[in-house]
Amino acid sequence: MSLANPLLALSLTLILFSMAGLLSLSACFAKVFVLLTGLQSSVYSLVFVVVIMSSIACFYFIRTIQINVFLSLKNGKLQVS
Repeated sequence: MSLANPLLALSLTLILFSMAGLLSLSACFAKVFVLLTGLQSSVYSLVFVVVIMSSIACFYFIRTIQINVFLSLKNGKLQVS
């Protein structure tokens, strides 16, 4: 997709990074504040679950970015562009 529409690929990449809580985007700050509040309230099990689920979500978001930016669809098969 990055070759066909680079602006769309960049926008999708930034949105997925934000949803994953990476970089200095707004979702990152929100996730940090929620985790700090959970630690201050001694809700360690909830913080642990959030960290594990965020790690799993990051894997899927980064995989989606990899497919959109580095791979192209030709004849129904993914190929490195």
